[in-house]
Amino acid sequence: NRQFVVFLLIIARTLANISIDIHLPLAPLMAQDLQTSEFKVQLLFIISVALTTVTPLFWGALSDCYGRRALILPSFSLMVLGQFICGAAPTINLLLAARVIQYFGVGAVFTVGLAIICDLFKAQE
Repeated sequence: NRQFVVFLLIIARTLANISIDIHLPLAPLMAQDLQTSEFKVQLLFIISVALTTVTPLFWGALSDCYGRRALILPSFSLMVLGQFICGAAPTINLLLAARVIQYFGVGAVFTVGLAIICDLFKAQE
């Protein structure tokens, strides 16, 4: 059972990490395709860094109060929903909003996922 949970957390973490870097090579073309400024495209990166840094501050406390499982499943769903909206976004504003949704979920996957690992295994393991 523990190995299955770890496997699921590895998949969630991998999806979260891919979502950070997958659009980096296309950044110059995104401004052109979405008919926007390069600054708004750079906001995609700023959002990912800022929310990845800030959201663990409250996800950790919430997972202590309400439980790890109660938060990891909805946050993973939030991350995946944000990824799908990002993939289908026809405008930069919708893409930016989808990134915010996505990275609220990513922050929880990073934080709560590590807390689950710490709960499942002792330091020696």
